[in-house]
Amino acid sequence: MSVRLSDLQEYVAKLGAALDSECTLVAAGGTALTFARIKGSTKDIDFVVEEGSMSAVESAVSRISPYRVDLFPSGKVFNNPLPPNYLSRATYVGRFSTLKVFAMHPLDVTMTKIARADAGDISDIRLCAGHGQTVNDILGAAVWYGIDTPELRNNLRAVLREVYGIDMSEAEGDLR
Repeated sequence: MSVRLSDLQEYVAKLGAALDSECTLVAAGGTALTFARIKGSTKDIDFVVEEGSMSAVESAVSRISPYRVDLFPSGKVFNNPLPPNYLSRATYVGRFSTLKVFAMHPLDVTMTKIARADAGDISDIRLCAGHGQTVNDILGAAVWYGIDTPELRNNLRAVLREVYGIDMSEAEGDLR
């Protein structure tokens, strides 16, 4: 099921109404790109949940959600840690009753997608590149994200080759 911007706005309004306490969510992945109007829709809804609110959000989602929703603990997307400054770059989406919603910055979305780098992730990274994200942006953020394992470096190389047409060996020194 495709989730458009209007669907997301309606969904967070219902989610805010279903929550009994104040909570902050940060849209991640395609959800963030849809809120940012970089992507027309997303196939699922992804949120990073502020610390201490996971059980309340899980309960509300289970009561109201017609969509697939992935909730990540504060400071992580999947098993990948987010840098401490990711929230300062996020865009405020709005307040929906007790719920404050932000959208992760497209550069942070790219960095979280590099960890998996499947075809859908690369497609989303390509959309970010089309909105002005540069190789230098990615290389700078690679330090924040600790792109230091062989798997992550291979994924980064693949993204730079597929999206930007760059051989990583030209920029490898920038990561050290």
